[in-house]
Amino acid sequence: MIGAIAAGLLFALPSGPARAQVAIIVNGDPITVYDIDQRTKLMQIAGQKGATRQQAIEELIGDKLKLSAAKGYKLEISKSDVDNSFANLARNVRNTPDGFAKGLQGAGINPDTLKARLKADLAWSQIIRGKFQSSLQVGEKEILTTLETRNTKDVGYEYVLTPILFVIARGAAEGAAEGRKRDAELLRLRFLDCNSGIPFARALRDVVVRETIRRNSADLSP
Repeated sequence: MIGAIAAGLLFALPSGPARAQVAIIVNGDPITVYDIDQRTKLMQIAGQKGATRQQAIEELIGDKLKLSAAKGYKLEISKSDVDNSFANLARNVRNTPDGFAKGLQGAGINPDTLKARLKADLAWSQIIRGKFQSSLQVGEKEILTTLETRNTKDVGYEYVLTPILFVIARGAAEGAAEGRKRDAELLRLRFLDCNSGIPFARALRDVVVRETIRRNSADLSP
């Protein structure tokens, strides 16, 4: 579990501007009053109209913890990674990165506020991919092995069968059965599909084509 060390509620840095007032410190990283105000505005224009200051604080703490975890995994999120993610968001709203940034500024939000959140999200997504990617990748060999070891009774197929019988007359001479087997094999070789094969079989002498039947694979021998 990732732990947060939070202390020092609302104290001022000795020589910093008003916006550098520190509200919370998480694992050595400060969250300023300005950060909280900015994140609250960002959450509100993003659809969370009822977002409170406390919710913004919790979200900012979460971001700090994500980035802290990324450092532990030696993951580095570059400025270009963040800028690309920012540009993708701009494209989603049919805007340019510059136009998107100006829109945020018009709403009183520094674009860096959104970029800070994007950086934390990118770091966390890399951690998740790194931890679970190997378990989510299934190779072709594993699939084949699983299929081979499955119980075939778990899968059922319905077959449409048309029995074709080669009749041997009662009292036929010796060797008649072998002759009929050869006739059956010749038909098997010429049988391309039911549409042409069944009419051909019906036209043969001493051959009976029975009515079509349906059988489940469980009812048939291998």
